Amino acid sequence: MGIEVRELDISQASECIRVLRESFGGIAEELSLSDKVYPLFPAFITAERLIFETGNGVKLLGLFDGGEMIGHCGLDIREREVILTRLCVIPERRGCGLGKVLVERAKEQTAELGAGRVTAWVREGSGRLAEWFIGQGFVGGEVRHLPDLPYPTVRFTAEV
Repeated sequence: MGIEVRELDISQASECIRVLRESFGGIAEELSLSDKVYPLFPAFITAERLIFETGNGVKLLGLFDGGEMIGHCGLDIREREVILTRLCVIPERRGCGLGKVLVERAKEQTAELGAGRVTAWVREGSGRLAEWFIGQGFVGGEVRHLPDLPYPTVRFTAEV
């Protein structure tokens, strides 16, 4: 069956949450984050939040190897851009090009929707991750402190 990206429906929320916790749990622990202070941090996302987002037009994508979900991202569709949210691959599967598969699918869907660009917000100071996005055709830009995150983020955009 191999690696594939599929659009998720809300019945797959628990699997999506598992992937998010595995992928972002280490960062939450490293930064001593709690779900009480940062309930929208990806490690703490709930099924209710995913239902809310999908009800407001966010598409959820899952990266699968066979029947197992090993990665995830959200596509928050705006008029002229798509915001790539919570891009992740579970830790034991990182480093072999799987994130790129998700990004390529996000770019394809962005083009299909007629939006001109994909945007991702990346933690400021994450040199390796910033370099990875640049390698995927993104360009870094403004720095902003988003209200739901405990650190400043850099806006990366890619034209499609």
